[in-house]
Amino acid sequence: MKEQDINTWLDEVLPKHRTLTNTVINIIQSLLDSNGIDYLTVSGRTKDIESIKDKIKRKSYSQPSKQLTDLSGIRIIAYFESDVEKISTLIEGAFNVDKENSLSKDSMLATDQIGYRSIHYVCDLGDERVALPEFVELGGLKFEFQVRTVLQKDIWGQMKNCY
Repeated sequence: MKEQDINTWLDEVLPKHRTLTNTVINIIQSLLDSNGIDYLTVSGRTKDIESIKDKIKRKSYSQPSKQLTDLSGIRIIAYFESDVEKISTLIEGAFNVDKENSLSKDSMLATDQIGYRSIHYVCDLGDERVALPEFVELGGLKFEFQVRTVLQKDIWGQMKNCY
């Protein structure tokens, strides 16, 4: 994809992703609260133009509009592993999960290994939700959830500082 085409695409899609990020944060917080699932934080971000372009170049993406699934990212930090399981079940029931692009980093490590343990879901809002007038413009946009515990967050932060 040419630089000019990437710029045109980003000019069109980034405002929608900013809306998507805020929308998903509100939806997931509401779902967590209404289901009585404890969590420390729910935060989100929409990638900035420079990091998007860097990733496209670094990964040699030929179709970034299809290959970039994390323009909108939502991080949920839970207290316990059991909460992560509940949150995962909630996400799988409330959003359309792209199983091919979703993964559990936890499954990549043995139980006696320390490392980055997090569950990543690539999702969209789902057909029923985007049929609602307030979500129509967000149809077809993907976003990523990262779900982890407080301990997983702290260990990863400490490990990054060691290198």
